[in-house]
Amino acid sequence: MQNNNQQDLKQKLSLMIQNLNEGKLEEVKNMGKELLKNHKNAAIYNILGITAYNEKNIKEAIQNFKTALQISENNFDAHNNLGKIYKEEGNLKESIDSYKKAIAIKPDFNQGHINLGLALLERGDLREGLESIYGIEGLVKFNSKNYKVIDKLCKE
Repeated sequence: MQNNNQQDLKQKLSLMIQNLNEGKLEEVKNMGKELLKNHKNAAIYNILGITAYNEKNIKEAIQNFKTALQISENNFDAHNNLGKIYKEEGNLKESIDSYKKAIAIKPDFNQGHINLGLALLERGDLREGLESIYGIEGLVKFNSKNYKVIDKLCKE
């Protein structure tokens, strides 16, 4: 029985994501509310947070991401999504903290490294920002040549 419930939840989460990608935000919210009656699941709150964000309801989006993190503090997506909102609102300290948490949970999360690097650059931390972006595993082989490029950029 437990396996069927998990399978059903996965299918419904996939459908929520599909609806989200298609812009069917009301359907996403209705499905989320229905699922929350039987499941306290971080992924549901994360999807609802993205939905609220897409509707420009930033306060609700933040609350959904924070609820996702209360359920599962290792939800790197929720940390990343909070980082994005904080950055857009000009709160670079909170943004950088959120991105760092996402990367600590999932070190191979390339988008997190890029987001962190951009936030650091915006804050004026040129070296650390470039290191975050240039140091992405699989994107750029980090070696002494990269450090020379970073040194040159930091001096200009």
